[in-house]
Amino acid sequence: MRRAVGSLGWTSYLTGRVQEASRWLVRSMIGYFALRDVATTTVTIPAGAIMALEAGRPPSEAAVLLGAAVELVVRIGDEFRQDQ
Repeated sequence: MRRAVGSLGWTSYLTGRVQEASRWLVRSMIGYFALRDVATTTVTIPAGAIMALEAGRPPSEAAVLLGAAVELVVRIGDEFRQDQ
């Protein structure tokens, strides 16, 4: 179900319905976070940065989101290597 919600977000975005896409994105992120799906939450954060820019937020806010995504990728990679 969550993947479908994310797909609805991207489809809305690609068809120019940015506000609708933002709503789907938030719903998707909340769902992934609730499931403790760290990997999908992490790779979805850059979409939040895109939506922030589309909503007219300052580029610095999008940069914070992208920085958070990069840090999570580093941490996830470190955890993966420790499990090996």
